[in-house]
Amino acid sequence: MQAGSRDWLVQWEAGDEPGGSGVRHTTVYVRAEGGNWSIWQRQTQETQAVYEGEPGTRYEFLALSVDLAGNRELPPGSDVPSDGTVVDVGGTPEVGRTSQDVAAPPPASNTAPTNELFVQAQANLPALQPLRPSLFTTVIAPFGGEAFGTGVGQSFSGIGPLALLDRPDGSYVVSGGGNRGALYVFDQDGGHALAPAVQLDSPVFDLAWDGHGGLWATSGGGQLLELDPTSLAIINRYGDSLTQALAFDAANNVIFVSSGDGIERFDLATRRFSHFSNSRVDDLAIAPDGSLWATAWPRRGDVLSFDHRGRAQVQLRMDAALDSLAFGRAGTALEGLLFVSARIPSGSSDAANLYMVDLATMRVLEVARGGPSAEQLLATGDGRLLIANGAQVDVLAPMVAPLVVSVGPPDGALVPLPLPEISVVFDHDMLADSDTLAASVTNPANYRLTSDGTPLLVRSVFYDAVTRTATLRFDELQPGNIELTVSALVRSRQGLALAEDFVSGFTAVSDFSALVRLDFEATRSDRLSGTFSYDVRVTNTSPYDLRAPLMLVIDPARYFEGALVGGLSSNGLWLIDLGVDGSGLAPGESTVVQTVMLTNPLGQRANLGNSIYALPYPNVAPLWLSTPVGTATVGQSYAYPLQALDPDGVGLRYLLVSGPDGMELDADTGVLRWIPDAGTPARANVALRAYDARGAFAQQNFSIDVAQGNRAPVLLGLKPEYTLLEGQLLHIAVDAVDPDGDTLSLSMDKLPAGAVFDPIGRVFEWVPRFDQAGIYSDVRFVASDGSLMSEAAIRITVLQANAPPMLDAVAPRTVREGDPIRIAFNAIDLDGDALVFTSPNLPSGAAINPNTGVFEWTPSFNQAGSYTIAIWVGDNRVNSEVELQLEVLNVNAAPEFDSFTGLTVAEGQLLSLRTFALDPDNVGFVLPDRLSTGAVTPLLGTQPTVVYSVSGLPPARSSTPRRPC
Repeated sequence: MQAGSRDWLVQWEAGDEPGGSGVRHTTVYVRAEGGNWSIWQRQTQETQAVYEGEPGTRYEFLALSVDLAGNRELPPGSDVPSDGTVVDVGGTPEVGRTSQDVAAPPPASNTAPTNELFVQAQANLPALQPLRPSLFTTVIAPFGGEAFGTGVGQSFSGIGPLALLDRPDGSYVVSGGGNRGALYVFDQDGGHALAPAVQLDSPVFDLAWDGHGGLWATSGGGQLLELDPTSLAIINRYGDSLTQALAFDAANNVIFVSSGDGIERFDLATRRFSHFSNSRVDDLAIAPDGSLWATAWPRRGDVLSFDHRGRAQVQLRMDAALDSLAFGRAGTALEGLLFVSARIPSGSSDAANLYMVDLATMRVLEVARGGPSAEQLLATGDGRLLIANGAQVDVLAPMVAPLVVSVGPPDGALVPLPLPEISVVFDHDMLADSDTLAASVTNPANYRLTSDGTPLLVRSVFYDAVTRTATLRFDELQPGNIELTVSALVRSRQGLALAEDFVSGFTAVSDFSALVRLDFEATRSDRLSGTFSYDVRVTNTSPYDLRAPLMLVIDPARYFEGALVGGLSSNGLWLIDLGVDGSGLAPGESTVVQTVMLTNPLGQRANLGNSIYALPYPNVAPLWLSTPVGTATVGQSYAYPLQALDPDGVGLRYLLVSGPDGMELDADTGVLRWIPDAGTPARANVALRAYDARGAFAQQNFSIDVAQGNRAPVLLGLKPEYTLLEGQLLHIAVDAVDPDGDTLSLSMDKLPAGAVFDPIGRVFEWVPRFDQAGIYSDVRFVASDGSLMSEAAIRITVLQANAPPMLDAVAPRTVREGDPIRIAFNAIDLDGDALVFTSPNLPSGAAINPNTGVFEWTPSFNQAGSYTIAIWVGDNRVNSEVELQLEVLNVNAAPEFDSFTGLTVAEGQLLSLRTFALDPDNVGFVLPDRLSTGAVTPLLGTQPTVVYSVSGLPPARSSTPRRPC
């Protein structure tokens, strides 16, 4: 840059060939005086930088680039250190030498599995999909799978999360991003990541803690990285050519790391490597007994264990491209289980599965199916399994009873009225299909709300599936002690109920600020202590007594950083007991002066809001004196004079809360009037209220039996629950009667996919597909007479069954005699069983490959006609069939002579030939013989169809040959 300076401006340029994937990054190397190359700029996208060197020293620079397809530019004839770049295929590339030969796995035990979750999973019943599903199409109960973490940046090949780590504070670290070096942090509930917490210059393929609080990572072909546990920054690098997996062995204080040569052992005390095993692996984990386990690579499908000398033994062998493994943590529901993920082989269109192993018996089952290639697995301390699953992190966890995690207002809070609603937050997706279903979170009957022990009516419940929050709406609350009980009947979408009733309470108080006078006096500040104070006197200007506790409520401005001295805090408000004795504050009476002191360390201007909250003296609700008139007749006037008494006041008012159409309440006379019409239900429900001047009310609920009124239909022929297998027909004949003889219409709600209901024939039919196993709750039948409806809900349980193979049909074909025909039949089996193709009526000469389903035939010239050929495909339990319609057209083929090549005759020698030409259209013809008498033997086969003629005979002096027959 300047003569004699220590700085050199180095510039480089990289480009890809036309049609290439484009340049991903460049690594720039430097060496001095012809020495060894070292990395100066690692995986950069810049095109220039300033290098600081020593004056007089000769430096050489080398720039090597990698394109987006993973192709790396090779150095020109000299070795350079690795920059950590690997081909991004989501894991270890499927190349290289094979692993060490290992012995066959031991057989699975015939004893019963010990883990209760494994026992239940053997039923192979799919769990219901949550609202935020995982990327697996099916998860087996008693497990549930859902999305845990999203927003992780994708690599250039479209792969997202990779390494997983749980932290002591309950949060989780996930690696991802363009270079796999972006580290994202999620809390214990997951969520959506907006940005990485840190961006490293090296990819992170695996993460693990050591026994001393140290954090370690692999870089997928580069060095072993030591990270700062707090900032997650790289603080040390060790070794080179290490691949993607690591596991900490607490017993020996070493870290096992995978490499291109097998497995290395890194001693944390000496910070030195030693070789452990020649078996090359994809993932590593420490088993509950302290031994090292791994998944084999590049020959995937084996789960290995190692002795202390590094010798491998196969523990499991599966027909799957196994990738990662994780052991369930001790003390959790996953203890005694091993989870193994799989990849989708290159070029395959199949999906990948997640496997669960019972370690006591080594039995294996598929616990999740139909997913993408899973990367890392992490068994957590709270009994869950996190899965770096394609584009997101999924979580697999045992289905447990839901919990109420919070209530608003919270338990024990002091809450000013009015309060329009109460919120209840659950930790699971809850069942919210119907507000009449007994287990539904939206059924008001599942909530009990009381005020000082008096029941209050919960009128409606709204459920927000995104936040898992149920919002209760109810009648206006009165001041007092409010208690909410959530019934243990409510269930999650997984079908599990609360373990017990949930109870929470708070105190509702009235804002009496408009009925009192607040006098503020003697405002002062103390700069030495950083406080300011003022005096408050409260005078009751209302006609009512105010009973203790009488609270001064201070609402601090959001910006104010001070605090109240000697007060309480509730819902962001400051509360001061004004010290009123048990007799309360009578009308016109004032409190003693109360001093309010606040700290103000920043010397801010305090803009405070002041209110008075209190519990008024008990107001006795009105008492109903009148008895409802409980009968009415269609077309005739109905009247009910209302009468109630207020024990401690005057000025009652009446309100019609609910009633049938046309019912009216005369506010002046207090008479309830109504004329029922012909469509009125036979029983009409009415709700009335009597209010006093202070807002207390008494409600009167009653029913009116209406003579000649309309009665609701009655549904017949239904059972509460039905159970069937996939592929089996469910036929339900339903009927309904109307007590009044009205014409009925039947309908259904919440039908399963593919189900059909005939409202005319009143028949429900459904044949569940072989991917529809599960529980279908709240399937509803509805009968209506045009005015009133009756409903009945049933529950359908569909059990998993063996799915017959699905064989694609082919269109009819036409072929000529002598022309070959080839048809490839396609079939799949939803259960993944091996398939065999056969046919019971193949034409002569036709064949079908039992493995590939390829049908081949060249029809002979006597096989013209129409053919219906049955093609079967079976999974060793059941066959599926399609019919192949073939039309073979007739072709008149030329006769074919026997061969007479190579005949030799001498002069004077008699030449006698018997010629025969076969007609391909008449293969049944048998050539007769000529007897010595000149007669011809009788015809044995079909009639002759070939006419012979001779041309080019020798001159007449030659013997005349016999004419062929």
